[in-house]
Amino acid sequence: MKILVAEDDRVILMDIADMLEELGHETLKAVSGEDALLAFGDGTGIDLMMIDLTLPGMSGAELATEISRRTPRMPIIICSGSDDIAGSELGKYGRLEKPFAGRGLAAAIHSVTSMGESVPSH
Repeated sequence: MKILVAEDDRVILMDIADMLEELGHETLKAVSGEDALLAFGDGTGIDLMMIDLTLPGMSGAELATEISRRTPRMPIIICSGSDDIAGSELGKYGRLEKPFAGRGLAAAIHSVTSMGESVPSH
């Protein structure tokens, strides 16, 4: 799968990308919501989004809402190290609490891609 990761902490972003690549996924990286929207484009070729809740400028919740508007069936995982992840507007997305390891990441990906959603295959 090709996974777009939006995370403002570059060290964490690289750690997540490394974990995803170890799991066999291809990654695209963005350090802000605006960068993620540019990388996402029309969603062609993106199979899943991982979004940090606290991005600069555009919040992770705002980014997830915009991605869902553009591509309603896009699987999205919201990541956060804070309790803010429990917000009601985020209930329809997968969630992953930081810090996490490869096993938790793999489980979250499986959870959002096996909920009856059709994930494009490439």
